[in-house]
Amino acid sequence: MFRTYEHGCKQYKPTLRLVCSALSLIICLCEFALAIYEYSYSRAGNLSGAIFTCVFFLHGCITLLYFVGTIKRNPCLLLPFLTLQLIFMTTLGLLVVVWWIATLLASFDLVHYRSPFEALTNCEFFIVTGTVLLLLFIVWSKISLILYHGYTRIEREALYRRRISSGYQMSRCNTFPPTLV
Repeated sequence: MFRTYEHGCKQYKPTLRLVCSALSLIICLCEFALAIYEYSYSRAGNLSGAIFTCVFFLHGCITLLYFVGTIKRNPCLLLPFLTLQLIFMTTLGLLVVVWWIATLLASFDLVHYRSPFEALTNCEFFIVTGTVLLLLFIVWSKISLILYHGYTRIEREALYRRRISSGYQMSRCNTFPPTLV
């Protein structure tokens, strides 16, 4: 799980597999915590909280599949999470674009939304929220890229193991007699 640095240094650098395992475990724990929080919120009779509870729980289970696939080095267990992450990133990117369009409209007082913060005006609220959404999109894009690189590394290792195992089964002898030239 760790590789030593070159030049005989005694420090250790984590491998991509360890980083992907840690990231997926942290994401999974956060999603289960959000599911528990939303469940406690939805017990008051709020239907949207119950829907978010189910979404966070299912996404947490799929993230747990990614974690198990990373540990067992099975690329088939990694694909559901990567597919769900692709759908999530597309939706988040669309939300960022729509929010910045709404920010542009709010700057001309064409969109009115009451800010939950008393100190912020309508336009300031849209700009601050748009900036936070954009930063969230950038961070999640980087995390998704790291997790995708972990998948490609595990897939290459699995392909290498399959090639080695199929190479032992191949016959190396030739039963034809040698020809005279």
